[in-house]
Amino acid sequence: MTTFPKVVRIESAGYCNFRCKHCPVGIHGNKRQLMSFKTFKEIFDRLPEVPSVVVFYHGGEPLLNRELEDLIKYAKEKGVKHTVFNSNTSLLTVERARKLSAAGLDEMRVSFDGSSPEENDAIRIGGNFWKQAPIVKESAKYLTITVYNVKFDGDLKTAKYLRDYFGNEVRYRTEEARVWAHEDKSSQPATGAVYCKDLWETFSILSNGDVVTCCEDLLGDYTYGNVLQEMPLDIWNRMKELRDRFVQKDYPELCKHCWVVTGARL
Repeated sequence: MTTFPKVVRIESAGYCNFRCKHCPVGIHGNKRQLMSFKTFKEIFDRLPEVPSVVVFYHGGEPLLNRELEDLIKYAKEKGVKHTVFNSNTSLLTVERARKLSAAGLDEMRVSFDGSSPEENDAIRIGGNFWKQAPIVKESAKYLTITVYNVKFDGDLKTAKYLRDYFGNEVRYRTEEARVWAHEDKSSQPATGAVYCKDLWETFSILSNGDVVTCCEDLLGDYTYGNVLQEMPLDIWNRMKELRDRFVQKDYPELCKHCWVVTGARL
């Protein structure tokens, strides 16, 4: 069987306070729960080995979880090398940044999209760049912050407004806006992909313990077991069928609609 992944996604918050136009959670909403420290500890302790990376994110807003620092601290104490989550930053304060740093958070990825503050606010419903950006900039004194910039104009250079504001105080990552698997209905494989790092290299656990295909399944439509009811390694080995099908280009349902297979971009 394929070795258990070194990257494990454990959803700390199953819902979001934003309604971003390009995100399935924003479009459809989400009603999953916050993950308690007790549940996190139980799940973590059932993993077959300590992962190298734990991502505390699966489409919800992690800062909604007031126990987030406890989850991070436990993971670091157990030997996880890199703890990380994505945030819309609406709930970020400098005090919270200090607490996250003290807990051992290695990286916070913050999202500002488009090519201008105005475009960001129009895409990220609930966001306000000029309100959030100063707090992010101050928080960068305590945390390693990566600014994620999703672009809709085909230009993969990080937006000038972001570099002008944050300078060298943060790191940057720019991606082209893609069609999420939940939204693509074409089912027209275009790339001929026979490998997907998310399918082979990551194990994704929702806040209720359900295991889903990968990070594309933000709504939790495709589940393969629950780590609170059976061992994670057994679920991972059972998912080998998905990986075998992918290699043969007999794509599982979610994969048929995924940008990795379709190449679809917004």
